Amino acid sequence: MSRLATGEAELPKLRMTGVAMGEANEIVVSFNTAPNASDATSAYNYSLDGQSINATSIALTGERQVTITLSKPLDYGRYVLSASNIRSADGGDMAQNQQRTLLLTVPLTAMPDGVTVTAIGAQSGNPASNAVDNNLSTRWSQQGNGQWLQLDFGSQQTVEAVDLAFYQGTARVAYFDIQTSVNGTTFANALTNQQSSGLTDEMERYRITPTQARYVRIVCNGTSASDWNSITEVRVRVQDSGLDDIVVPSEIYADILLPATTPGGSTIIWTSSNADVLTGSGLATPVGYDRDVQLTATSGGTSRNFDVTVKARQPKATLQLHYAFDDGDSYTSGSKTYIKDHSTHGRDAQLMGTKGNMVGGLLDLTQNTATGFSSNSYLLAPSHLLDSLRSYTVVLIATPTSLAKQPRLYDFGSASGNSVFLRANTLAAGLKYNGGTTALATASQQLTTQLQALVAVTYDAKSNTTKVYVNGTLVATSTSINREPYELTRVATDSRNYIGRTQWWSGTEASNNVDFQGTYDDFRLYAMALTADEIETLFQKITTDIAERTAAGTKDKDDKWYDLSGRRVDGRAATRHGIYIVGGRKVAK
Repeated sequence: MSRLATGEAELPKLRMTGVAMGEANEIVVSFNTAPNASDATSAYNYSLDGQSINATSIALTGERQVTITLSKPLDYGRYVLSASNIRSADGGDMAQNQQRTLLLTVPLTAMPDGVTVTAIGAQSGNPASNAVDNNLSTRWSQQGNGQWLQLDFGSQQTVEAVDLAFYQGTARVAYFDIQTSVNGTTFANALTNQQSSGLTDEMERYRITPTQARYVRIVCNGTSASDWNSITEVRVRVQDSGLDDIVVPSEIYADILLPATTPGGSTIIWTSSNADVLTGSGLATPVGYDRDVQLTATSGGTSRNFDVTVKARQPKATLQLHYAFDDGDSYTSGSKTYIKDHSTHGRDAQLMGTKGNMVGGLLDLTQNTATGFSSNSYLLAPSHLLDSLRSYTVVLIATPTSLAKQPRLYDFGSASGNSVFLRANTLAAGLKYNGGTTALATASQQLTTQLQALVAVTYDAKSNTTKVYVNGTLVATSTSINREPYELTRVATDSRNYIGRTQWWSGTEASNNVDFQGTYDDFRLYAMALTADEIETLFQKITTDIAERTAAGTKDKDDKWYDLSGRRVDGRAATRHGIYIVGGRKVAK
């Protein structure tokens, strides 16, 4: 536009278009145009909450982006970043003291044991207990000024902060006070005339002067939209560094779940010396060699370092489950039948129902029916399988005999509204969290009855990416699933980890969601998102292993058999039935 205008051109003004947190010690600043490098990387031109910024480095990390690495991590909460004296790369001016609000929201953690919640009242269907149920989709609601929600710790604690999340937190601002009491009768103001940022639906931190209290009360005074009050979650933080009790493994092969609080309930801020290898949130990126990283935990002004080694990428080291269904893998204990787990974790699965059995190296569930839930067979893997599972890969070999309705190849979780699963028809990996909306990654290719298929589902927690492979071909890529499996166990224990059964068997949707009908030849779970090459290699190994242990079938006159990709394999690679090889390819004549 400036080229079309008459007169002397005016250079565009530089402005900050956004700020965000990377790690807890990283601030990422975005500009509307490329800034002058020397101006934009000078610590003298920035301040945080009116104080000079204390940074170990400031670097251009994009044409219009600067990353400020702080000398120590920020606590959770709201900050104001100011910038001055920065010009654009082509000499454009910038208004002095430009400001942007910066939020470091608080991760949702379970309420400590022994804490009770009460309220002055509640709207029908939105009780006080909803504010401590570890679910941002539920809420306590009550209309009017002066309405309160109260937590009782059972004994006096040194309270230092309150974390609050508000219903429709990005659409309106909530107004409130925070009060404390040692006896539940006389309350003192800890914070008054507070308001939420209006920028997030997650929990924000509100720090108070450390105070002895047994009771903490949030007195609500409506919102910018109405006189209704709605809190989705509340947590009270007490002083207790407790870092000496924290344990971090010295060797890491995959993502780890770092503790968000000390045993006493104090929040821990984690930072990493090399976030490309291991982030402060515990997400790992193993490569072909070992790499050393230092994690730092900070709580209550105290820090502790943990030296860890992210080991060279080894999928086998992350194997969580492996049911091979080999001859001899089935055994009886008392009146129960179990299938051996070939991983190192000893998670033998119980064979449930009366219609399934182990035969010829297969788990045979072909006798299951759409409505026979009381007698249908399936595998029940042990509870706590998902407790710390973040990224994952499920690999299975299945031959469906029916694909009517929505059979489940696996369905891990605690109930129909809280599970991670794979539908066999339409082929789709999914997750349902605490009764919320089902998120799906739907494949472009479907399974076929009577044909064996090697299926893999991967989930990468770092990018929230789910992929589905059939016989080595990528058939789905989606970012719609944005919760990790371990989060399901924060709602309820994963006591229903099913292979071949739907979570919906006992619900009103049972007519549409059915148990799997067919056979399994292998089932594996890894705590890592395998790459396409790793999946191809694994499929070839599984194909060879099955062929070698089931060396049966009819050879053609030229001894010609083919693997999944059409490559020639040894004549032993016939299936036990002599009709299809692994993956469903017919024998070449």
